[in-house]
Amino acid sequence: MISHVTLPSMAKLNAKNANLFTDAKRIHKALSRLIDKYPGQYAVIVEGELFVGTEPREVAKQARSKHPKALLTCLTIPRPEDFACAL
Repeated sequence: MISHVTLPSMAKLNAKNANLFTDAKRIHKALSRLIDKYPGQYAVIVEGELFVGTEPREVAKQARSKHPKALLTCLTIPRPEDFACAL
């Protein structure tokens, strides 16, 4: 099945993708600070706003309540020991 995509809907899709890319860049840039401050916790970044907590569903729920139509970028914040070599 082929769906018809109009220019306005493509513009919305591109805007959402741009927000996701920007959010991912922010996470990458802030990762060392997140590891220092929130090791082992869960983070959601949406439209530039960071939500952190110990329960992933609660963090996502809080982010979704504030940004109901946005796509969420979620991750587990690693602990410093997660980077230790296992060999």
